[in-house]
Formats: sequence, C-alpha cells, structure tokens
Amino acid sequence: MYTRILLILIGISILFPAFSQKEFKKGYIITTDFQRIDGYLANYGKENTSDKYVFRKNKKDNILKLNTNLVREFGYDDGEKFVMAEVLIEVSDSHIQNKNDSTEYTLKWLKKNAFLEIVFEGKLANLFYYNYNGLDNYYLQVKQGKLIPLIYKRYYVTPQSNNAYNQEEIVENNAYKETLFNLLKCKNGKIPKKNVEYTKRSLTDYLLKYHECNDASLYSVLYNSRSATRFNFKGSYFMNFMNFGINDGTTQYYDFPNKTGHSGGIEIEYLIPYNRYKLSLFIETLYQSYNGTYTDPDTHEPTTINYKAISIPLGINYNLHLDKNNLLYARVAVVPNIILNDSYISFYYPENRQEVNSPVNVYFGAGYSFKRFGIEYRYYTRQNLTGKLEVNTHDSDFDHMSLRVFFTFAKTK
Repeated sequence: MYTRILLILIGISILFPAFSQKEFKKGYIITTDFQRIDGYLANYGKENTSDKYVFRKNKKDNILKLNTNLVREFGYDDGEKFVMAEVLIEVSDSHIQNKNDSTEYTLKWLKKNAFLEIVFEGKLANLFYYNYNGLDNYYLQVKQGKLIPLIYKRYYVTPQSNNAYNQEEIVENNAYKETLFNLLKCKNGKIPKKNVEYTKRSLTDYLLKYHECNDASLYSVLYNSRSATRFNFKGSYFMNFMNFGINDGTTQYYDFPNKTGHSGGIEIEYLIPYNRYKLSLFIETLYQSYNGTYTDPDTHEPTTINYKAISIPLGINYNLHLDKNNLLYARVAVVPNIILNDSYISFYYPENRQEVNSPVNVYFGAGYSFKRFGIEYRYYTRQNLTGKLEVNTHDSDFDHMSLRVFFTFAKTK
C-alpha cells in the first residue's frame, strides 16, 4: 500500500507543472499612443526578467504578449512598474586571456529596446533594472537625462600555458562605483563608494543617501520595495496513523496494534526569491509518540513500546501558485528525531527496559492551501526503532502517515 501511495505522490509532483497557471494580478498598460488600459498582468518568464510579460483586459479574454513596439509602460497595482526604453547592454566575452582586456575600453555594446523595471524614482536621479541572458544590468538617470549603464562585469582569465599550477583567475570591472561617485555628489562632499554592491538593495540605499544628503528624500519613490526575503510562520495539527512490528530474529513477528494519534508542530518557511518563489526551504519542530503492547499468544508475555520524540524536519517545497489565494505544493524532508527520556521498549518483563533507537528518516508530502489555511498528506519512510538494542537480532518497522492541517499565523511581504 505504501509503495502505491509513494508512486501517487511522485506522479502528482510530476504532473503539477502541467496544470499550473501563472498568477494574473491587477495592473495596467500604457500604449505607445498614451492610452491607459486596465487589466491583468502575469510574468511567464523568471522572477527577475521582464521580457515575457502577458496581459489580458478581463480574465476571460485572450492573452497578449507585451511588445516594446506597442507598449511604453506597464505595472501592477501593488507597486511594480516597467517602462520601455532603448538601452545599451554590455555583451563582451567574459573569458579573457589578459587582465588588460577587462577595462572599459574593451567592452562591447548591444543596443535594443527593452522593458526596464523602475527600482528607484527620485527628484534628482532614477535607477532602472534589466536582466539580459541571466545577467543583471542597472541604469542610472540623473535629472531626467539619458540612461547611463552602471558597469559591472566579472572576467575569467584563462591561463596562457598548460602548466597545472596556472589556475583560472577572476577579475572584476567595478566601473559602476566610479560612475556613482562622480555623478551623485552631496552638498557636504561625496558618499563613500567602498561598500556599495551591485544589487538592488545596495544601489537603492546609495540613491536614498544621495537624496537625503541633498534634502530631496521626500520626493523619492522606491518601487517594488517589498522585501525579496519572505518567511511564513505556521502552526500545525497532525492526525497520525501508525503501526509497529518487531522481528524476534527467528520466525516470530510481533504485530503491535495500529494507532491513531494527535500532535502539533511549528514551521518556519523561507521562500527563495527566484522564479516567482516556486521553491522554498523549511524547518519544522513537531512532537511524535506511539505506545502499544503485544502479548505473545503462547506464553502470554507482554512486549511494550513507549516511543516519544521531537522531530525536526528540514526540507524543500515546490510551489505552484494557481492564483493569489490558491496554492498546490509537493515537498520532501529529512527528519532527524530526538528521543525523549521516558521512551523505552521492554521484552517479557516490564522492568526489562531498553533504549529506543532514533534513526533519521524521510517524508514525502503534497498539499493545498487557501489563503492562510492548508491541508497536507505525508508519508514517512520506515524506521527501525530497535536497531541498537542489546539483543541486536530484534529489528522493527515503524510505519507512519499523517494528515496535517495548518494555519499561517504570520508572513513577511
């Protein structure tokens, strides 16, 4: 039965992509002839790209791919905003044979129309972002002037000989720091450039400091300012279906009664901010327990187990956002178990107590959530709880399935 359940879970995880739909959110487009059309937008590409946005006026209308020849601006009602612009994109080879090839004089440029994400908009300067072939590109605009590429490029210097000691070296072109340092000046000097990194957060912090030191921060807008780091905090109730059996090392099998138990747990989930948060990592703490007695039908001697443990699953989710409120997911986790002190197993005599083993096992799960509520089915791989007994011929099988109901009591956005 368990094999069949496991195959069903694997099948569901494979079929998830086939039934997934991108989440359409309320937004707008502005056409090249300055007409605004309200509707719904979705990104059919990766989280950080803007080349595969689609639009439909109503949820039953046909889906249209946004084209730079027809659309000059689009955005979501919750704050993200994109504009069409002609930009220069650096496309030189990142593998070079000489460090001198990493200077700005050897850069190669491609001119194209693209939808740029507005990261920061201020009275004195704006910051734009565009992802091209997986590489981040940032552009600075000072006082509504032309777009200036902020240059950052990593080069891999290939050794010029076949000597094994000549390893590949990495050099960086950090010209963006000089651009910021020279163009964005404060009344009382310049902003230190040493610690500014080529990331959205670091660059926007730099522009905020620039506006603050020039008394212009009240005129600044930070678009899509929601933290890229997202966490969910969940409380869970479990209904556990368990059975336990022991092989005495000869021909007898002690088949303990099936039990249904109840427990609770807490989970912290970290949503990875790529590809629209399809993947997430989680850690959980929950309580597990099983107790039962098997009486030998011939000798009438009892064997008793009292198993109590704190389990700490660590795993990964694959999330499919059907829409804003509905989510399907599949997950897998490694489960270390901490055996509590009052756990034991006794053979034949109640006072003949021995320590219960705490093997690491794995569980597979699939679930559905609506807004903050969710339900999940789990199957745990078998555990040998008697693997370290003094009488080491006693092997056992602890089988465990769970139905989980949870509530997300806190989340970051």
